[in-house]
Amino acid sequence: MNSMKAPQLVICLPIETVDGTPVPKQREMINSLAALAHSDSMENMGVVLTSPILCEDSNERFSYMFNDHYLGHTTILDNGLYYAPAHQRYIEIMAFLRSRNWPHIDWMAFDTQTEQYPEKCRGNVHTPTGENIQKQILSYIERAAQNDSIHVA
Repeated sequence: MNSMKAPQLVICLPIETVDGTPVPKQREMINSLAALAHSDSMENMGVVLTSPILCEDSNERFSYMFNDHYLGHTTILDNGLYYAPAHQRYIEIMAFLRSRNWPHIDWMAFDTQTEQYPEKCRGNVHTPTGENIQKQILSYIERAAQNDSIHVA
């Protein structure tokens, strides 16, 4: 995917390990999404990693895993390692979208920590299970085809 072109949907996944190697639940989410990214279902969609305490050299690996749908990762707030403000991941996602002039882009996050998002955005946050990620993204694609937006900012 051309990172300069705005996607129709940004899919956000939390990654919180120092070397970018996901813990088991995150690995399940990533593998599920990677399988979908290598199908024709994710055209015009991008993947962003949130809360990335990861090395920059992981970017190439994630780009390969997500079949060039990988847009990059959010930036940890300066105090992110020691003090997490309310809704940190939401703040990171919105900062990432604004940095690309995409504040209007639909997004969905797969995250067990719903407290990381304001209540008005909870409809964008889904419980991360492998099969569920694929079903929810395919459901979004169906709704988008009917011009039914899920964006809440």
